[in-house]
Order: sequence, then structure tokens, then C-alpha cells
Amino acid sequence: MSNKVIGVDFSGRGVSLALVTFDKGEYRTHVCRQAASADADPWDGLAEALEGLRREADPRDAVCVAALPDEWVHQRVVTMPFADRKKIAKVLAYELEPLLPLAVDDMIVDFQPLGASRTMENGHDFLAAAVDGTRLQAFIGRMNELGLEPEIITCRGLAVSSVLAAGGGTGLFIDGQETRLTAAAYTEGRLRFTRTVAVGQADREGPRALAEALRHLLLADEERQPTAFRPEKIYIGAHLGSLDGLAQAVAAVPEIAAVRPEITSLAAALPRQAGVGAGDAAFCLALLKGLRSIVINFRKDRFAVTGKWRQYSDILIKTGLMAALVVIIGLGGFFYDLRKYRRQIAALDTRITGIFNESFPGVPLIDDPLAQMRLELDRLKGKNSLPSEMGRKAWCIDILNDISRLVPANGEVVIERLMIGPDDVTLSGSTDSFNAVDTLKSEFGKSALFGKIDISSATMSKVDKRVSFKIRLELL
Repeated sequence: MSNKVIGVDFSGRGVSLALVTFDKGEYRTHVCRQAASADADPWDGLAEALEGLRREADPRDAVCVAALPDEWVHQRVVTMPFADRKKIAKVLAYELEPLLPLAVDDMIVDFQPLGASRTMENGHDFLAAAVDGTRLQAFIGRMNELGLEPEIITCRGLAVSSVLAAGGGTGLFIDGQETRLTAAAYTEGRLRFTRTVAVGQADREGPRALAEALRHLLLADEERQPTAFRPEKIYIGAHLGSLDGLAQAVAAVPEIAAVRPEITSLAAALPRQAGVGAGDAAFCLALLKGLRSIVINFRKDRFAVTGKWRQYSDILIKTGLMAALVVIIGLGGFFYDLRKYRRQIAALDTRITGIFNESFPGVPLIDDPLAQMRLELDRLKGKNSLPSEMGRKAWCIDILNDISRLVPANGEVVIERLMIGPDDVTLSGSTDSFNAVDTLKSEFGKSALFGKIDISSATMSKVDKRVSFKIRLELL
């Protein structure tokens, strides 16, 4: 993991960012900045905040983690009879198709397991989240224009609750606006549920309407889960925490009346010194990169490919240029060697032609001087050579002497034909058994004139039961 992470948080109240530097598994420094308020363009504010961040720290080579506004994300809880992620990815689109306002093909979907509160027989619960692919593409494009390449794009409440859950225990995080509430619960280090709902009567009732919406979410969770949810702590976002009477309204919810809610910054649950700040969610996003748990990430499929290309484009381009330079140098060396060898071949051809003209001054050169020289040498050799009888390796009288001396004298071996050539001797005849043929071969091996001895054939006649043989003797 990179030792620097930038968290960018988009909410209904604006944009905030945080830079966290990790060292030996622990974060050492961080910078949180409020990028924009609800009345300003969040992208302009983010650009200004990035400039201010660059003056305070060096964000180069930092990994970016971004959170979409909660109202962009459609979240549903699905139950599967199996827990294998590959199987779930194949059937999830069919499960979500009747539950989403847009076609599944137009949305980017991801999922993560929820806290284990069901029995194995009842199936496994998963949180599925979907975002409009066109809107996501436009979001990534605006981030790229500012020089940010998010590696993880998730939903806000899910990211915050995942970081809080890493500390263990049971808790509830609520955030949002006067007309929209986001609640995320975790238990035993795992996400239990997260949901964003619209609050229709917030203009009239304010915190009471938000508390009522929270009560409905908790009731829906208890109907789905066999175990009751009793949070040890309740974390309220900075904006909701500033609303008068919200703490009392939340405390009046019957399901959580026994727990005193804490109006605090999100980072109060984390080991750092910080007060209430709007950048706490961005700080949690930066810490999200260091978690080993599965988290929903919309940067996948075609968006993941383009993201990796943009993130590592400089390295890939430099690598490609170096590879091209190596290829050019290699081709240059190849053509240089080729030209050098061609010059050497031309020089050798010139020398061969000169030798041929000196050796055979009266013979015209036709094509290949080396081949023509060999032909002329063979012609002269045949013209001046000795007769074939003079070139034998052994005299016929010596060959006949050794054969007559080595053939057994018992009369069982009859030599019928004898051919003496310049390099070998072939004899054929008959004997009474195959063993006699092998004995004859062994006896010929004692001669100093013969080298390799082969029995070319040995067959027994059906008439007289004699073995006809043919033996080849190679002359040394």
C-alpha cells in the first residue's frame, strides 16, 4: 500500500478532503481541509482546497479514496443461499433488477457481506449497492481534471462505519441533512446495515422527523435480523450534531433509549487529537485504504481498467520508451554486424576468385569459384590417379588367405560366392546351423584385415535343413 492516502468526501453539505501519511502500519500525520460549503460549487472548492493542501504537504504519489454522496447510491439487502463471491456476482443482477429504478446494465453494482446474525440454514445476507454508470463516469472525469485518480469509490456512510467497526464493539453512525438521513450500524467488527432515506416532514418537525426515520430503520433491521441491535455508542455527523434538540430526539427512540447518544466528531473514536470537524469523514476514507476487510468499491470493470491506466500511465509510457530504445539499439547492432559480415564475405569471395585464377589460369570462371575449383581438382585427380586395383586397402591374396584359414575345416561350411571390393568383402554360402554362422562371424573377427562384420541374412531351407547365409566384411 502507498504510504500516502487522500480521502475526498462528497456530502450534501459540501466537500472535504484529508491527507494521511502511513509509517510502519500506523498513520503519522494528516491534514484535513473543508473544500466547499453547500452554497458553493463543490468542484471549485475542491480545486482550491487541493492547492492549499499542496502548500501544507506533498500529495504526489498518494492513493485517492473518494466517497459519493449517499443520495447517489441505491442500497439493498439481499439474501443468498451461498457465500461464494463468484457465484453471487453471476446472479446478483437478476436479484436486483426488480429493486432498482434503472436498468441493471446501466449501473455499476458491488456488494459486501453483512454481519453474521442469521443461521447458515437461512442463508447469508449481503449489502448490494448500485450507482448510475453515467453519473459515475462524469464524477471520475471531474476528479481526473483535478489530478486525482480514485482507486476506491464507495458510499459515505459505509466507509465511515467500516472504519469505526475496525475498532470492535457495536455502534451506530448517523449523518445527513434536514431532509435526508443516513444510518450505518456495525456489530462485532462487521457492518450490520446501512441505509439512506428521505425525511419528508423535516421542514416542520426537524430533529423529531429525523429521529422517527431512524426508529423506522431500526425496526426494519430487527424484523430482518433474529437478534436485537443495542449500540454501545452513537456517532452523529458534524452537521446533524449542530441541530438543536437532535440528541434528545434520538435518545427518545424506544429501541435505543438505554444508550446515551454522543454528539461527537467521527474521529473521536480514533486515536488522534481533533475536535468536531467536517473533515472527519474524509479522514475515515483515507484510513479505509489500510483496512483488510471487504468494502464496496464502484471502481471496477471498465472504470477500473481506465483508472489503472491513468494511475500508472507515466510508468507505462516510460517503460515503453525504454523498451523502444532497447529495440532500436538492438536493431542498430544487428544491422552493423550484418554489414560487417557482408564485407568479410565479399573479401573472402575476392580471395577465392584470386586463388582460382592463379591455380587455373586457362579456365574461365563461370559462377561459383569454389565449386568450380572442386570440379577441376576432381577432374585432375581422376586423370592422374592409379587404377582401382592399385588403390585397394588389402591385396586379394591376403584376403583369400585369411578367409581360407579362418573357415572351419570340418566341411560343414560351404563358401558358394565371394566378392571383393575396394572397401569390403561379401561372401555367401551354407552351413548346418545358425550357431555355425555365429561361429564363422567370430572367427573372421580374429583377422587383422577385417573391421566391422555384419550377417546380412541367415535362413534355413525347408528341404535339406541347411542354413544359407550372407556375410559382409569391412576392410580396414
